[in-house]
Amino acid sequence: MGEISTIQESKAAGNDGRSEVLLRRLTLVCIAITAGISGIAMVGWVLNMRLLTSFSPDYVPFAPGAILGLIMLSSVLFVYAFMPAHHPGLNLARGATLLVLLFCSFTLIEFFAGIEPGIEQLIFQIYEKSGAVPAVRMSPLAALNLILSACALLLLLANSGWRHAKEAASVIAVLVGMIGLITTIGYLYGTPLLYGGTIRPIAFMSAFAFIFLGVGLIAAIGTQFWPLSSFMGSTARARLLRVFLPLVVVIILFEGWLIDVIQKQPDINPALVSSLTAILFAIIFGSVINWLAQSIGGSIDRANFEKERAVDALRRSEEQFQSVAQTANDAIITSDSNGIIVFWNHGAERIFGYSADEIAGKPITLIMPERYREPHKNALSRVVSTGKNSLFGKTVELSALRKDGSEIPVELALSSWKTKEDIFFSGIVRDITERKQTDDELKKHRDHLDELVKERTIELAESEEKFKSIFDNAQEGILLVDVATKKFLIGNRMICEMLGFDEEELKNLSANDIHFEKDLPYVMQQFEKQVRKEIEVASDIPVKRKDGSIFYADIKSIPVIIGGKTYLLGNFRDITGRKHAEELKKREDRRLQSLLKISMHKPETLNDLMNMALDEVVSLSESKVGYIYYYNEKKEEFTLHAWSKNVMESCTIQKPQTTYHLQKTGIWGEAVRQRKTIIVNDFQAQNPLIKGYPEGHTPLFRFMTLPVFSNERIVAVVGVGNKETDYTDIDVLQLKQMMDSIWLIAQRQQAEESMRLAKEEAEHANMAKTNFLNTMSHELRTPLNAVLGFSELLKGKTFGELNEKQERFLDNIQTGGNNLLNIISQILDFVKMDEGTLELHIEKIPVTETLNEIISIIKEKASKKNVILEKTFDPKLMHIEADKQKLMQILIYLIDNGVKFSKPEGGTITVTAQKEGDMAKFSISDTGIGIKEEEMVHLFQKFTQLDPGLNRRYGGTGIGLAIVKHIVEQHGGKIWAESKFGEGSTFTFLIPLKASHH
Repeated sequence: MGEISTIQESKAAGNDGRSEVLLRRLTLVCIAITAGISGIAMVGWVLNMRLLTSFSPDYVPFAPGAILGLIMLSSVLFVYAFMPAHHPGLNLARGATLLVLLFCSFTLIEFFAGIEPGIEQLIFQIYEKSGAVPAVRMSPLAALNLILSACALLLLLANSGWRHAKEAASVIAVLVGMIGLITTIGYLYGTPLLYGGTIRPIAFMSAFAFIFLGVGLIAAIGTQFWPLSSFMGSTARARLLRVFLPLVVVIILFEGWLIDVIQKQPDINPALVSSLTAILFAIIFGSVINWLAQSIGGSIDRANFEKERAVDALRRSEEQFQSVAQTANDAIITSDSNGIIVFWNHGAERIFGYSADEIAGKPITLIMPERYREPHKNALSRVVSTGKNSLFGKTVELSALRKDGSEIPVELALSSWKTKEDIFFSGIVRDITERKQTDDELKKHRDHLDELVKERTIELAESEEKFKSIFDNAQEGILLVDVATKKFLIGNRMICEMLGFDEEELKNLSANDIHFEKDLPYVMQQFEKQVRKEIEVASDIPVKRKDGSIFYADIKSIPVIIGGKTYLLGNFRDITGRKHAEELKKREDRRLQSLLKISMHKPETLNDLMNMALDEVVSLSESKVGYIYYYNEKKEEFTLHAWSKNVMESCTIQKPQTTYHLQKTGIWGEAVRQRKTIIVNDFQAQNPLIKGYPEGHTPLFRFMTLPVFSNERIVAVVGVGNKETDYTDIDVLQLKQMMDSIWLIAQRQQAEESMRLAKEEAEHANMAKTNFLNTMSHELRTPLNAVLGFSELLKGKTFGELNEKQERFLDNIQTGGNNLLNIISQILDFVKMDEGTLELHIEKIPVTETLNEIISIIKEKASKKNVILEKTFDPKLMHIEADKQKLMQILIYLIDNGVKFSKPEGGTITVTAQKEGDMAKFSISDTGIGIKEEEMVHLFQKFTQLDPGLNRRYGGTGIGLAIVKHIVEQHGGKIWAESKFGEGSTFTFLIPLKASHH
């Protein structure tokens, strides 16, 4: 499980899991060799076998202190590498490491202090009692190497969180191994200086054990740290290091040992030894080079395979990009460093109108308006040379040029990428025409609103200079107020301009000094709420300037602590303009309400209207008195039309004048003389226009008068006075709009009165006409019925036989009589329709039977004119709720019209009835003479004949279709006609299957 987890962790870190397993095994081997060498030396001491303690009689024996130290440290390394979660073992390992560290430290101190005997005396006595080989003291170099090894292990075991602990331990491990290697080389090459010489040399077996201890430490630390990080991986450098470095070390050691052996054998020929050595090294290097060639060649093959895989992945990636890019709604365009287009997706084709084949190889400037082309060339040159562009990574709005020459607004997101050959630029272009149109529409609707002021938030910074710059340049007034004393600490330039004080004057003021006394309770209440953070903005606060004038502000405040004291930092936004706009809107609303009230009023006379209008004018302008005079430009004469009640109550003039000539008027006549509004806000002051007013006249303090125009003529003059505040341009605008509207209302009411009188006269005439038609219809029908009755008797030969000529005359009498009776019936129906007395008698009608009955009535007349009657009935349309007589009257009239207006050679009339939803649809189509297109609009109008010439030929009253339309609509349906002149007409009407009312 330990190896599996190590492999998984290694793979997660990007390493080869097999290498980690090999390193763990290497660690275990190195621990075993280190412990084995030390254990063999320990056995040599116990059994008094010097060869086991020194490897050679000429070498110094392995010191027992070093043996114990190496055994303990190799055990600690095993615990660290293979029992990392075993807490008791880790604690024991830390203790053993500290013990070795202390023991070796004392050994070094004894050596350098010259203390004899030392800490190893106890160990010597034990060995001497057991009859062992005479003991030696531990070499200071061995003690130093043990201290270094213990430090490396303590760094690994400490678990302190120091991120460089393993790096430091790895460096120390390399040093331990190098000391062991150098000492071993010293022995093999006979160089005492490298292993201590005669002072106190380190034992050969001890040095050899240190090599494996150092390697074991390095392997246990892992591949992520130096030096193993240089050996791991698939690079050529790592492979060469893994092969040659161990080989070089082995060769160095082997060569030294071999030379040492040869030197001890004087009978061996040196030339033979050199030849054999050369052959041996040739074999070794040949094998290594062959293996290395195979390894590197395999690596190259794998690299080529990986390259092919990468190319294939790149191709698939490009295909995926093409798929995504071509399905995108936005345009995706790529150009090279010369600005030549190399990629153009379907979105670009749709937006710009060019196909990919058309645009390929063309310059990108083709889709740029002329004004962008030169800056684009400069920017492209700069990007190619520096690789930088301020547009990269941003979305900007520009204009683009379509194939048809039109410009469209677009959004552009630009990026670049490099290959070995060139630099490419890709842009994603989005057509924002619709969004721009929407923005333009929204802007139109916002034109009447005041310009919005963007609210800024000011932050206090530690740097006084930075704070002062922000503070002084803020576009809103800022005040810092001591919460306890309400005194101002500091204010910016804008608040000084708002209040009219300079900065020094402002520091001597408090919140009480910039608000009116009547407003202070409310202002202080808002102040305390802001201190407690209950509110952030105090709205519509009246603020007093130095000159006593007033402005309104929204004060946004937050409490801040400076030097342990609490202050309120207030942002003053001047909303006076907004307040004036709101006031203007209120007055505008009041004006519209007044106009609505006046327009809804139904005065008996024009004077009543003007009196009411004057009351509204005085109220709207907040005045106390007012008047309205009519003015006659020809006579230059004023006539009093309305005078406010307050004036009459305070005026004591006996028999006040109601008519004035322009030349005899004072200031109130100036409105006519100057043809403009006159305002006097101090009527008691000297003014050349003021000529005084008669004794007993209502006193005036403020006064405003203006002329009322109609078609550039002055038709009236209105005046108001004694407003509590000055009259302003707003009052002028309101009063002018009010009087213009009132004058239009007066004109409208005069016109309505005239229309009412005309309507009464028309209704009277219409009633007379109706009565006349009613009377005449009844008077004509009585004798006509007698004529038709007697003609029937004669035709029935009740009074004897008739000759052919007499029968023809009787036929003419009956035809003419029936036509006249039909006309009289139409007139009576029209009278009832006009009076609203034409009633319906609803019943359930069998559709097919009724239509067959109608066709049988007209069939004989149609056949006389060679007209064929055809019918198409929907079997689903069985019954309908309607007035049967009226329905038959409609159908007979429309079919009879088709017969009447058929061509001389005859034709065909098709009657169609079908069910359409909850309606019954009837159509009568003929192949007759048709109706001209320009005459279709008059088809269903009363007393309208389409062509007088045709109607004289075919006859008719001009009210039949109007009656038909009325009956259809009375049933809740509708009727229409379609016609082509010379080819025929179709009349269609719909009526509900079920009647909704009777």
